[in-house]
Amino acid sequence: MRGFLHSLTTAILLLMISGCGSLLSTPAPNDLYQLTSPTLTETASTPKVLWRFGIDYPDAIGGLHAKRIAIRESKNKVGFIQGIRWVEPLPEMLQTLILETFEQSEYFTFVQRQTIGLVTDYILQTEIRDYHVINTDQTGQQVHLRIQAKLVDRWKKSVFFEKTFEYRIPTGARGKPQIIAAFDQVTHQFLQNLLEWVVVSSYKMHCVEGQPCLKNEPTE
Repeated sequence: MRGFLHSLTTAILLLMISGCGSLLSTPAPNDLYQLTSPTLTETASTPKVLWRFGIDYPDAIGGLHAKRIAIRESKNKVGFIQGIRWVEPLPEMLQTLILETFEQSEYFTFVQRQTIGLVTDYILQTEIRDYHVINTDQTGQQVHLRIQAKLVDRWKKSVFFEKTFEYRIPTGARGKPQIIAAFDQVTHQFLQNLLEWVVVSSYKMHCVEGQPCLKNEPTE
């Protein structure tokens, strides 16, 4: 009897040790991905934007403020894709991409991240409302981007122009590389159109304010 109890105790201890080992095991690492800014075509005929622009830190809703990559499995169900993440929080990455795109365009004489104490004429505010994968019965998977942008007069604290950008691009196939490629493609489309909208709107703002408009003012 004593031998049986000893064996039973040993077995229980081994199970406990095994269980602790599984709890302390290191989870599989996530693959980290970073989006890129688009390659811009030359637009030498477009005049410089003479006003000082600040790029505000984007707002995000519905869990889109983190590094996790969201997937909408149904109308009311949102989850996160396992095993992959953005290299930094989505709003931080998007702010960097907007700034890089604006700098590379060479339209702007002054454009920086909007920070406390930075003196600017206008602030670009954005809100990420949709930025996730969608499962659909018809086309498999899509990447859905919906971002609202506002141009704000820093001194008057009023919104001059606002626009919602929305795009859907199929991933082509189910897989992590295809998903990231689709995110990159839809983000390029957004950044190029955002850039054009800001440049055109900046001249319209000065026309609205009674400032003389340039003869070669860009048009949409």
